This record gives sequence, structure tokens and C-alpha cells, in this order.
Amino acid sequence: EVTVPNKKAHTHITKSKLPDMITMLLAGRVAEKLFLDDITTGASNDIQRATSLARKMVVEFGMSNNLGLMHLGSENSYFFGKDYMERNTYSDSYAEKIDSCVLEILSSCEKNAEKILSSNKKIVENMVTVLLAKETIYSDEVDMLMNKKSAKSVIEKIEERTNNNSTKAQPKKKKSTGIKSSIISTK
Repeated sequence: EVTVPNKKAHTHITKSKLPDMITMLLAGRVAEKLFLDDITTGASNDIQRATSLARKMVVEFGMSNNLGLMHLGSENSYFFGKDYMERNTYSDSYAEKIDSCVLEILSSCEKNAEKILSSNKKIVENMVTVLLAKETIYSDEVDMLMNKKSAKSVIEKIEERTNNNSTKAQPKKKKSTGIKSSIISTK
């Protein structure tokens, strides 16, 4: 019997998909630079995750254009005091090459994020306007914004949906049976 992999399962990520993921992680910091002319600590976890992913591309996945198909991750870990330490399987000169490759991936992804956000600046500004006005937006509203609808039209749609939900007929209340509701359970 042959098992066919589930197409929705993301068990393997392609080399072309990983930079897209890193670009998304770096977009918050890039947006701060573009829209605030300053940076905050808010993107620190995203930067950490982007760096980790770029490093894995180079040392674990063999996806470096410069270093090639080679696993460079730690092979040996040992307990030292309170922490586990890892002994690298590569030289200091290779460590510099790894750092260079990781930085190259991060820089390329940062430039891509800047290009995407700069070319869609009005969409981002409209999204900010809607979020400030309504705090939450759903995929329909995001789609509207991505299709270049104005912030005003998106806000109107949200208000229309909210009004429709609040004016729907409320279900009739059942007459009390005199039994405490905490006793009745449908489970």
C-alpha cells in the first residue's frame, strides 16, 4: 500500500519558500523604518526567528549558494555546568563564512521587504487607518485593502456587518423550568 502525502501538510519547506518566510519576519522592522522613521524593540523576536531560519538554511539544510550541500550543524552536545554546550564541527574560518552567508540572506530578504512595502505604501497606510478605527479586521477586509479599496469603504463594510449582526432576530427565550441552569448539561 502506498501512502500519498497530504498536500495541505507542510512537512517540507522549499528553498524558494524560506526567503519568503524570512521576508515576512523582517517586514515589521522594515515597516518601522519606512513609516516611523525610527525603530523599536517590537521586532526583536521576529529578527531572532529570521536569523535562526537563515542560519538553519546554511548550516542544517545545505541551502547556501556559497557553501553548498553540506550539514554544518553541531554534531556533539554535552552538559557543562547548568547548560548544554555544542561543539561545532567546523573551523573558525568556516564560522565566518557561515555568518557571511546568513547576513547575505537576511540583507536580501530585508531589501525585498522594503521593496514590497514601499510599492504598497498606500495599502499599508489604509490598513493602519482601518486598524486604528476598528482594532480588528478579517480576511475579507484585508482582501478589500489589497484590492486597493479605500480605508473609508472598508470601515463602512465593517460597520454594515456589525449593524446587520446586531439587528438579527434574537432567539426566543425558553420558559424557565424552575431547575437551576448549572444542573442542566448537554454534555
